[in-house]
Amino acid sequence: MTVAIVTSLAVEAAAVRLVIDHPVDEHIAGDPHHYMVGTVPSASPDQPHRVVLAVTPADDTRHAAVITSNMLRSFPRIATVVSCGLASAVRAAAEPGGRPELRLGDVVTAADGIVDYGHVRSVDGVVRPRRLVASLSADLVRADRMIAEREVSTPNQLGTYLRRLTATAPHFRRPDPYAPQIHRGAVGSSDQLLRDIRQRDFLAEEFGVLGFEMEAVGVATSVQSASRGNWYVVRGISDYAEASKDDRWHPAAAAAAAAYVRMLLEAVPPLTSLRPSTSLPALGQLVDALLEVPAMRDGYEREAVIARLPPAVRRSVRRNPVPRFDVIALVQACLQAPEGMRTLLEAISEVADVDAVTHRRLEAAVEAYGSPSR
Repeated sequence: MTVAIVTSLAVEAAAVRLVIDHPVDEHIAGDPHHYMVGTVPSASPDQPHRVVLAVTPADDTRHAAVITSNMLRSFPRIATVVSCGLASAVRAAAEPGGRPELRLGDVVTAADGIVDYGHVRSVDGVVRPRRLVASLSADLVRADRMIAEREVSTPNQLGTYLRRLTATAPHFRRPDPYAPQIHRGAVGSSDQLLRDIRQRDFLAEEFGVLGFEMEAVGVATSVQSASRGNWYVVRGISDYAEASKDDRWHPAAAAAAAAYVRMLLEAVPPLTSLRPSTSLPALGQLVDALLEVPAMRDGYEREAVIARLPPAVRRSVRRNPVPRFDVIALVQACLQAPEGMRTLLEAISEVADVDAVTHRRLEAAVEAYGSPSR
């Protein structure tokens, strides 16, 4: 299978090209875009990932969606599309225990998905995204977590990759002596060039995002529309969305993002595009099994279950006052999150007294619908 990488600026594409082995230019008849094809090692010896790189004509969600759709048609074996490039970051909160400090040149990965803050619903002062950005790559989320575990005993692995990259391209080096850090969370995406610190901080507080960019939601939407494959986002921090922002950190931030994409791909075997079943009978059986648990029929206890889920999943549940419809929305949100159904079953076990027979029935219903790792 093939991994597609979508960039939007020349500096982003140039950085990615440096981490791809044996790059060659390729043009597909009937496709107006030009591509670069090569390989990146995988976790399986002698089975590298085939990688195709593209650059959008402009940095916005619409052009990202168009080029992703064209890539999926021209390269039918694409399993995963990675949006790689620059992002604005949220500055650290002043109070202890606030947001993590993101330095320029650090990396943000969308381990908690994308927040499409350009399409929201506001009801009685509560703002929520209008649509779920589904199909986040479970494989790359797992690889990201594995790298995080390795960082505990072997810090600054990203720095090692960056030194290799900048050895042949010194103009991508950081202008300061700090080692780049990797931050995991949600990434905000919208057709908006953000240069407003008040709006930046509002969006960060409202949606829990670490960074902001302008292409990923277009990539993800095209993947969803094609009903094939999945997506991931890796971004290097180049500014803080302030009016005084400039391009000084573009090369270093682009290099950091590109290097981390290579790290992720080296950590996983060749990717596949498997998705959960969309069978309505199987969904009905799964919902029926969940509603056999008294806690899932009780509104208060169901809230307690949802409160134990990851923030990105909680935000994406489209709540409904009817218990069955509310559980359906909960299942749909969990199925689109990496390890989502496993996390849901664990949350139910923490809230409710689930016996072994019921737990096995729930696991069987999850298996009938689709992989519990999704």
